[in-house]
Amino acid sequence: MSLTAKILLGMLLGIILGSISNSVFQDNLPIFLNFFSEFIDALGSIFLSLLKLLVVPLVCACTYRLLERTRADTLGLFRL
Repeated sequence: MSLTAKILLGMLLGIILGSISNSVFQDNLPIFLNFFSEFIDALGSIFLSLLKLLVVPLVCACTYRLLERTRADTLGLFRL
């Protein structure tokens, strides 16, 4: 089975199992599922915060290098 088929199968199973669990439990989750849900929510928040912490400096550094190169090109053209 190819990797693409495995990924699509996993996505399909996740949608099916999520829909089933949502319709069965609705608002009153068992205590272990409530804890698991809050744990996953906290992990997701931490992951997004770390991703922002990584991406913002990279974008700033790339932008600075681009501006530095553009400035050097402009000064080079000005001297001609």
